[in-house]
Amino acid sequence: MNKTEYNILSFYLTRVLFMGGGFSLLVNVCHNNLLISSFLGMLLGYFLLFLIYKKGNINKIMKIIISLVILIINIIGVTALTSTHLLFKTPSIIVVIALLLVLLYGSKKDIKNIGWIAFILIFISSFIVGIACLNLFRYTKLTNLLPLFDTGVMDFIKGIIIFAGTSVLPNVLLIEYKGNMKFKDISIGYFIGALLMILVLFFINGTYGYEFASILRFPEYSILRNIDLFNFLTNIENIFMLEWISCIIVCGLLCFKVLRSNTKPRMFYTIISLLVFGIYSMLIINY
Repeated sequence: MNKTEYNILSFYLTRVLFMGGGFSLLVNVCHNNLLISSFLGMLLGYFLLFLIYKKGNINKIMKIIISLVILIINIIGVTALTSTHLLFKTPSIIVVIALLLVLLYGSKKDIKNIGWIAFILIFISSFIVGIACLNLFRYTKLTNLLPLFDTGVMDFIKGIIIFAGTSVLPNVLLIEYKGNMKFKDISIGYFIGALLMILVLFFINGTYGYEFASILRFPEYSILRNIDLFNFLTNIENIFMLEWISCIIVCGLLCFKVLRSNTKPRMFYTIISLLVFGIYSMLIINY
């Protein structure tokens, strides 16, 4: 991949674990220290990413484990979202299988193809993110961000670690495709993605305050309900949520590519079968 494709992929990967759990967890742990903890977490994540870059690669077993963890979190998140907000009459298993079929097909392609998919989607993502941000600023209240330092030191540190881990973990899978690129050339995507996540956390906390935001299942979805275009186009949050889903698909394609590259065919399809059964069982129990 070239620098542009790598950074676009990194932009998507940095954000993917926040949806469905990362935002809610950070709000619950950090309260009004959210933005400070997240900013320090971004700096810690940048340092960790630099260390991983210097190491060059990770072993095969770790790649498989990280890919599976990310896939489980992502698929449960997107299935829970679609089942409770977007397609609430559609059985969860249909959503899971449909997503996995797309990822299975995409994993047969070269990493260059995945980079091209991300490159095409970035134009749609930029438009949606831009419109969303311009609309959401007017709903934020700075008073909702106060008082600062309303949690203990341990919760503050937890917030830093959670943000760093959530933003860096998916990027670990991308390091092996860095080729001869320098760290400064591949870290741009991480920085932009992390800054965007801090901005989303600002909107969540500034719009609802941490007490109300902490009880929302998908606060990142709820804030999109406030968006209206030209004062008459409303209820378009489902369209805007497609940007998050495309983020999950891009990450899922990379995870499947890593799994296919590091396992034998029989083992690969066994893992996928167990993945479907495990995820569906968890969804049945919890939803």
